[in-house]
Amino acid sequence: MTLIKERHFVGEIGMLMGQKTFFAGIACTECAVIVVPQDTLRTLIATVPEVSDVIITAFAARRRLLMEWGEGGLVIVGDEGDKTAMRLLEFASRSQIPHRWVDRKDKKGVAALAEFCALPDAGTAVVTGKAHVLHNPSPRELAASLGLDLVANTNELFDLLVIGAGPAGLTAAIYAASEDLGVLVIEGTAIGGQAGTSSRIENYLGFPRGIDGTSLAYRGEVQAIKFGARITAPRRATNLYVKPDHFEISLDDERRVQGRAVLLANGIQYRRLPLDRLEAFECQGIYYVATNLEARYCQGTEVVIVGGGNSAGQAAMFLSRFAKHTYVVVRGDGLKDTMSSYLSERIVQDTRIEVLTHSEICDLQGRKSLEHLVLCNKQTGEKRTINTHALFIMIGAQPNTDWLGGQLSLDEKGFYPDRSGTRQ
Repeated sequence: MTLIKERHFVGEIGMLMGQKTFFAGIACTECAVIVVPQDTLRTLIATVPEVSDVIITAFAARRRLLMEWGEGGLVIVGDEGDKTAMRLLEFASRSQIPHRWVDRKDKKGVAALAEFCALPDAGTAVVTGKAHVLHNPSPRELAASLGLDLVANTNELFDLLVIGAGPAGLTAAIYAASEDLGVLVIEGTAIGGQAGTSSRIENYLGFPRGIDGTSLAYRGEVQAIKFGARITAPRRATNLYVKPDHFEISLDDERRVQGRAVLLANGIQYRRLPLDRLEAFECQGIYYVATNLEARYCQGTEVVIVGGGNSAGQAAMFLSRFAKHTYVVVRGDGLKDTMSSYLSERIVQDTRIEVLTHSEICDLQGRKSLEHLVLCNKQTGEKRTINTHALFIMIGAQPNTDWLGGQLSLDEKGFYPDRSGTRQ
């Protein structure tokens, strides 16, 4: 419980998007409450820059504090490593939704929570405001429960529909919304796209000291919201329809949204290795991103990263701070041809990281979760077993263009070229 004192406020950045408050309040004594309608607040921010600067800064800071405190009315209860729990934690963390995690092994914590709500005896549960309990929800069901479903009014005709909320999509939303256009951004996973999963980005304009992907995505989201853009996640576009005077996008919950223009910034999906039991071990020792959430499972253990690009290099530098030893597995003879020089040089010089060349994973072993993997050296034929509970697969990605349904011409690899022929 958070005690709100004199001159405190309960508003935060979600108010600017029409979201519900994260937690309910109870007045313990006689008090005065000033209520500012959300439409009035958004109009004020859009028209008075001096007020906008103060409110946006305060609201954004409050969201950060709620994240640090683990407060905000959302509690996720489950077993460490459970797939449903992991997906919910990933969504909440990447979406900067304040939350608290309670492991079912924490009997006192579970018992204390059960006093206020009908908590199920097993599985993953989510407790939201007013002690409402969701049992094994999907990220979308969680988002809807928190009032993050921002496309409920599907009859609205937007000026611009942006598919994808990575840096490109957020930038487009900011520019369009700043010109007073009605903008809806549709994101299939979480705000930030692939960049949002990066532990550290050092070559992004304006951040000479570097910035983690989640923070970069959050700043972009706040800026887009400031100008009135609406962002909905997780919700995927499934088809594109061309109408006489507008476009329609069907979503994966069978709704449709309409826009006068569509901007495609739908990014990529991670490539997977053709290995037996790969799917069974996903979120149970196999991961595709390296954030603070995944780093918890690397403490004091051996970590294996497959891939030779910048994402793999950034993950190696980040995870080596937690792991006992970090291996980077590549099929080629080194990193210099596939990774930025500043990263590859750091990795080669770091004694905590070992690069294994001409190697591939040929077997995954474990009971319910990953326990060992076997590497094969393609030059010597030698096999090597590594005891690990954390394998990160970062071997590139393929474009998210299948949903376009033939409405655009794509190249042989599924990318759509611009007029100059450059692959997008």
